[in-house]
Amino acid sequence: MKVNIIKLLEFYDVYRADRAVHVTAITAFLGVDLVLGILRHYFEGEGYECRITTTEPSASGSRHRLDRWIVVTRDGSETWYQTEVKNWSVYTAGVPRTLTPGMSARALNDYAYAMYEKQWNKRSGTFTDFENLAKVFLPMDPPDGFIEGVAVARPLVCYWYPIVSSIRLRLASHFFTLSSCSPIFPEVDIFSVSLYLRHLASRGTTSIDINPGRFTTTLNHVNEITPPPPHLQGT
Repeated sequence: MKVNIIKLLEFYDVYRADRAVHVTAITAFLGVDLVLGILRHYFEGEGYECRITTTEPSASGSRHRLDRWIVVTRDGSETWYQTEVKNWSVYTAGVPRTLTPGMSARALNDYAYAMYEKQWNKRSGTFTDFENLAKVFLPMDPPDGFIEGVAVARPLVCYWYPIVSSIRLRLASHFFTLSSCSPIFPEVDIFSVSLYLRHLASRGTTSIDINPGRFTTTLNHVNEITPPPPHLQGT
């Protein structure tokens, strides 16, 4: 599926009241798979093999679940990311609506760093929103295909909006690592879709091809129940 980077940034990063209901509907329909498809594009661009599983990580004896297991491999090294996706954007309550695609680097970094300070407690080494995010530090049941001693599990949170842990944007600021207080996972990785797309756009890339995972199957079901009019079929 081809994604128009500029249009996508305008859709999620520019607040318009008349668009809010449509953003909610599209995010519910496509959100997680869109983010993970862009994440896969990032990993493959870095030279890794990336597979998006259909398995949702779940913690034993707990109601806590995450969005998906992501398998990333290179040079025989295999990492299974227990991944949580947060499609939080300017349409989400509490997120500042001052974001724009063409804002200055300084303004963008100030915005992204403010979101980091809102999301991460540096003193306690964990997320401020325990219910929605700190669950990534829970040990998840090993999925099929995970071989202890060969593969390693690692927590990953994917945000839509810009978020960065540095007061200055740097190359690859869209993917960074935080040290945590978790006795199980001493680190957690963070990916910002908005910052990654802006990085690509700054290098002249206006569109990318992504594999949206389960969305393809979902769209096929939609096409089955809403076929085009007979005079348009086959066109």
